[in-house]
Formats: sequence, structure tokens, C-alpha cells
Amino acid sequence: MCEPVTIGMTILGAASAAMSHQAAVAEADATNDAAAATHDIARQTTINQHTQETRKFVEESRVNVEEGFDATLEKRAAMAAAEVIGGTSGVDGASVDAMIAAEAQKGARNVYRTKDAQENTRLDFTAGVNAATDQGNARIAATPFVSGPSALEGVVGTVMGAAQGYTAGGGDLSSLKIGGAPSAKGVGDGLRLSYPKGMGG
Repeated sequence: MCEPVTIGMTILGAASAAMSHQAAVAEADATNDAAAATHDIARQTTINQHTQETRKFVEESRVNVEEGFDATLEKRAAMAAAEVIGGTSGVDGASVDAMIAAEAQKGARNVYRTKDAQENTRLDFTAGVNAATDQGNARIAATPFVSGPSALEGVVGTVMGAAQGYTAGGGDLSSLKIGGAPSAKGVGDGLRLSYPKGMGG
């Protein structure tokens, strides 16, 4: 028969192990809840940054298109004016052609600048979106989910805690008999089986 101290230590050991398991589960749950919240914020922040970059791209593209259209109109107007000036001033054909070519070249440079500006706008947009995505992914990676202890680990831990409490209370684990299982005494031909009281053998 177990001593009261041994019984008490056994119960205390099991309870302590169970509480430790519950605390570990609660800690893992809290960590995962915080990680999930951080992930949601990171995703929403990334979406917002993408939206801002898109709006910026659309606005700058609109300006670039308008400037390109204006540059084309200015080039055509300058070339037409050169023709008129040449005709009314009695300038020879070669001079008129040179004036028209000069205006055409000037207009072409303006159109090129507009195209270059649009390409820079596109590159800025791509860089901004990629940076926002990388920041969001990095924030998510920095707060990973964790695996808490399983139910089986909780059961095993409780049993181990009970065993430790039992031995700490002076109990001898080697003397325990589980259920009605017989215990073997002797070896070889002299093997004898002993049963708990009340069981035949």
C-alpha cells in the first residue's frame, strides 16, 4: 500500500507535468496568433504600397503621354512654320530643307525625352512594387508559425511526471504491477509465475 506522501507526490508530479504541457500549448497558440496578425498586416501593407505605386505610375504615365503629344504637335508646327518662312522670305530650297530638318531633329529629341521619361516611370514602378513585396515577405518570414506540443506528448509528459513524483515520494517503480499481468520469477526450468491476490495460478 502506498504511503500518503508517495500518493501526494505522484499526483503533484502528474499535475505539474499537465500544467507545463498546457502552458506550452498556450504559449505556442499565442505565438501563432501573433504571427498570423503580423502576416495579415504585412500582406495588407504590401497591397497598399502596390496600390500607391500603381496610382503613381498611372499619373506619371499620363503626364508623359501628354508631354509626348505636345512635343509631336510642336515639331509639326515648327516644320510647317519653317516651310512658310522659307516660302515668304524667298529662301532657296536647300536652306528651307535645312530649317525643316533642324526643327525635325529638335522635335525628335523632345519625343525621345518623353519616351525615356516613360521608361524611367516604368522602371520606378517595377522597383517600387518589388521592394514592397520583398519587405512584406521578409516581415512574414521573420515571424514564422511554431509547432506546439501534441496531445500524445502531453499524455507521456503527465505519465512521466507521475512516475517522477512517485519515486520522489519514496515509491519503487520496480515493485509496481500493472493490472493483472503476471510477473515472472526465476529463470529457465524453474520459471514460476506469481499473480496478484485473487487471481489463480
